[in-house]
Amino acid sequence: MFRVLVTTGLLGRASWLVANGIEAAVGSVERWADDPPPAVLTPGRPPFFYALAGPPTVVATVGATVLGPRRPAQVVSAVSTAAALGVTATLVRTVVLPLRRGAVDRDAAVARWYRRNRLRMLLEAVAVAADVRVLVRP
Repeated sequence: MFRVLVTTGLLGRASWLVANGIEAAVGSVERWADDPPPAVLTPGRPPFFYALAGPPTVVATVGATVLGPRRPAQVVSAVSTAAALGVTATLVRTVVLPLRRGAVDRDAAVARWYRRNRLRMLLEAVAVAADVRVLVRP
């Protein structure tokens, strides 16, 4: 059961990492700033996919951390995931929602998104590497 939870969390975090990289590569935040979608959870928009993949990833991470052996790599994965979620919440609160309302300077908000997205991707990569370590070292 532990390995299933770790694998589920790993797949969720890896997809999150790839999605954030794609968002940065294609300039999603600029598109949002220039043409906000009618709703945050619109199909085809990143939050729609995160809403689907996020809960299983978080549940698997918590389950693996609580039910599994207290391996340092598992703790690193859980802490990195929690930190990345915190960065995401900050991005939504300070960049995405204000951009939708037109309440912030567009260029400053976009630059802030890219800086914090790099931090978020680093935290996700650390969590993915830690998950792989947990799975490779039984």
